[in-house]
Amino acid sequence: MKNLLIILGLLLCKTSYAQDAIPKEGANVILIRNERNSLENFLFVKSILSKEKIKIATEDKETFTIKTKDIKISRTGALANFNIFCQEKQIQLEGGVKPGEVMYIGGKDFKGAYIKISNNGRFTPEGIKIKNNMFIEAFDAMDYLAKAFGSSLFYLINHK
Repeated sequence: MKNLLIILGLLLCKTSYAQDAIPKEGANVILIRNERNSLENFLFVKSILSKEKIKIATEDKETFTIKTKDIKISRTGALANFNIFCQEKQIQLEGGVKPGEVMYIGGKDFKGAYIKISNNGRFTPEGIKIKNNMFIEAFDAMDYLAKAFGSSLFYLINHK
């Protein structure tokens, strides 16, 4: 019995640490675990978005999905929007970012094109935050919103 309590204590410590860990590089989906059903999560998300003054572009009450309108996330005029999937016992959050001015990547013009938000190079291997840019600010905005939804966060990489 004593060994079982020790093992459970170690697992709880590890779980708590994992939830507070620095998001892994490349993470582009944030899962927020909770005890609500899909409808409760849907209504909860809508209330948090209202509180944060983030407007809803579209919502589907049958699939419990919400897409936000663009929000300005940087001084350069970059815009981001978020797709939120309310499911049984979890909320899934992902988003897109587009530059406010013309941006060239590999010779392509990205004015008006959305780029999937992901945690790319946000921290050095030593855990020191690097200089801000549009992509870092977009992930920070998505992470901030996820934390408004709950504290049990899991950072995933979706290869789609």
